[in-house]
Amino acid sequence: MSRRATLVRLWVALSALVALTFAASMLVGSAWVSPADMWSALRGDAASTVFRVVWELRLPRSLLGLLVGASLGLSGAALQGLLHNPLMEPGVGGVSAGASLAAVVALYAGLSPLVVPLSGMFGALAAVWLVEAIAGRTGTAQSVLLAGLVITTGCTALIALALNLSPNPLASLEIVFWLLGSLTDRSMEHVSWVVAPMALGWALL
Repeated sequence: MSRRATLVRLWVALSALVALTFAASMLVGSAWVSPADMWSALRGDAASTVFRVVWELRLPRSLLGLLVGASLGLSGAALQGLLHNPLMEPGVGGVSAGASLAAVVALYAGLSPLVVPLSGMFGALAAVWLVEAIAGRTGTAQSVLLAGLVITTGCTALIALALNLSPNPLASLEIVFWLLGSLTDRSMEHVSWVVAPMALGWALL
């Protein structure tokens, strides 16, 4: 079998697995919904409980998980291709740590929920600039990797400091849950917030 045919089969298999996982995520939650009940609810009364649970809670959660996973996968693939290192991903390159630190600062300051993701995007961009400044525009893959580790370590230390100095335990808990990437209680409004920035990032990559 040719390499091209193997890649096509792998692509089809992975796409089918993603679709199956997405469908399964619509069924799983605090209360199990059978496929038959979900299908009946989607085709039936919009005022039914199952209909509202699926469309207002589980569909946004699943869409956000799909979009975030696709963005992280695309970012990792771009970094691996650019630096010729199969271990590279945003968490290693300092980008995720920079975004997390900026978001934690916004949460710590009590800013509005809309400012938090914007702060995260600016923090990620600042981390990229710092990595470039440390490694140099013509730096090798090793220098970029080391610069990313430096940024990651520094941002992680500052995040831990913010958690320790937080005067409100509830604020610390909110920060921790935000850092864990919870998709609980998300709506289609949250989906609409992230689609445009993600699409712009995909196009730039």
